[in-house]
Amino acid sequence: MQAPRDDLKLLVGAALRAGEIARQFFGKNPKVFDKGEDGPVTEADLAIDMMLHEVLRSARPDYGWLSEETEDSAARLDAEHVFICDPIDGTRTFIEGGRSFSHSLAVVRNGETTAAVVLVPMQDKLYAASVGDGTTLNGTPGG
Repeated sequence: MQAPRDDLKLLVGAALRAGEIARQFFGKNPKVFDKGEDGPVTEADLAIDMMLHEVLRSARPDYGWLSEETEDSAARLDAEHVFICDPIDGTRTFIEGGRSFSHSLAVVRNGETTAAVVLVPMQDKLYAASVGDGTTLNGTPGG
């Protein structure tokens, strides 16, 4: 079993990669798809979701997966640990060129969040927290 601190390191690395992908699409009129009541999704959301799935699940293949941009599977219900991801939290803001969208990633163990990261890439803010280690903002405790 991975320690929350180890999961947090994995999440931070994945969030930073998500920010790099988002920057490649930001302000360049990415393709937008309508998900009906669920709102829009962009090609950036999908690219980030694919990267997150590959990076996180290859590192922790026994963890379940729940993402806003991936069809849900009941298989995650049998996993002790589950990754929960929103590849771009604030897609409408992203589409409109706003700088406050974020990437939200977490690990949940048996229903309790043990590690979480929120990266606001266009504001260079990385919020991170894990059980036993508290919270940080850009690496500074107490963020």
